[in-house]
Amino acid sequence: MRNIAFLIVVALLSACASSPNEEAAAPPFSTPLADEVNFQAIEAALELGNLIQAKNMLEQAALAKQSGPVYELLLAEFHLANGAPQMSGAEFTRLLDIEDVSARAHQGLGLSLIQTGDFAGAEDALVKATQGDAQLWRAWNALGVIHDRDGNYEAAKAAYSTAANLQPRRPEIINNLGFSSLLSGDLNAAIDAFSEALRLRSDLGVARTNLRLAMALKGDYVAALAGANAQELRALLNNAGVAALSRGDYVNAEALLTRAMEKSPSFYALAAKNLEMLQALRETESVPD
Repeated sequence: MRNIAFLIVVALLSACASSPNEEAAAPPFSTPLADEVNFQAIEAALELGNLIQAKNMLEQAALAKQSGPVYELLLAEFHLANGAPQMSGAEFTRLLDIEDVSARAHQGLGLSLIQTGDFAGAEDALVKATQGDAQLWRAWNALGVIHDRDGNYEAAKAAYSTAANLQPRRPEIINNLGFSSLLSGDLNAAIDAFSEALRLRSDLGVARTNLRLAMALKGDYVAALAGANAQELRALLNNAGVAALSRGDYVNAEALLTRAMEKSPSFYALAAKNLEMLQALRETESVPD
């Protein structure tokens, strides 16, 4: 298989879980008093991706003048889930030396650093997190993402497997395990993993996209495009075209990429660039030694 770069989405859990459709501003620190909040309830809201609810409870805790390392940790988790990794990274850093929350703070810092692109710093923080608490599945999952990025697929699979053992019904982890198999060329294992992730959560779009990609990489373009709706068709045609390109299947690559251009309501720059890559490869391979 040719080493052609294309985009595959990884389900990296940045802060327990998050909902992209829920935006929540940071809770203010006000002076009036209110009833105290159970921190476990805040953690549960973050776990479920209920950012508005988590924001409201953090705000109430601030009004009740609740404080301490656990509150600060949950506030940092909220900022991470709400798309503010630089802010959360600074908040987690302030908690690293507090024993009761140190391991979780290292985990949060590692996840924040991944989002800001500091993968070396992230790996260091995540390793320390797992050393401090081997039960932190999010840290193991994130280490798998880093190892995949570095091309260390065996280490990635080991990290994902550890996360999956800790949280056996997390479809996001199973998807990432399949992603690692896809990158290492084990397409059958990848398809099995993506299918299992979808069995656990049928609306996990990233697993469905990756499943289609794995099918295309096996040359099953019809299955890769089956059931696609009009909104996603051009992207799926492009992905299938790049998969065909990576297999050296230039005829189908051209047909799929051309269809992607035709199905797009406006100029599709990504597919156009991939068609240019296809032409360049053809020209290169037509030059005699």
